[in-house]
Amino acid sequence: MGYSKVFLTPEFGPRERFTIILTDVRLEPDPIFESRLCTRCMRCVRECPAGAISKDKTISVEIEGRVFEWGEID
Repeated sequence: MGYSKVFLTPEFGPRERFTIILTDVRLEPDPIFESRLCTRCMRCVRECPAGAISKDKTISVEIEGRVFEWGEID
């Protein structure tokens, strides 16, 4: 997750699209990506036309023992 709460990948950055496939098949999960793609440069905060991304207030969640944090979105 980037600071702007956008999902990031090494190959496509924030330009990723998702879809859902429902199945009964047991699938092996992929490991959580260990590196950080977001450098917290705060460009997303500066460039947001609505000024909706907070620089000071953050939200965080813990997933699989790792903390993910992003700026509060208004």
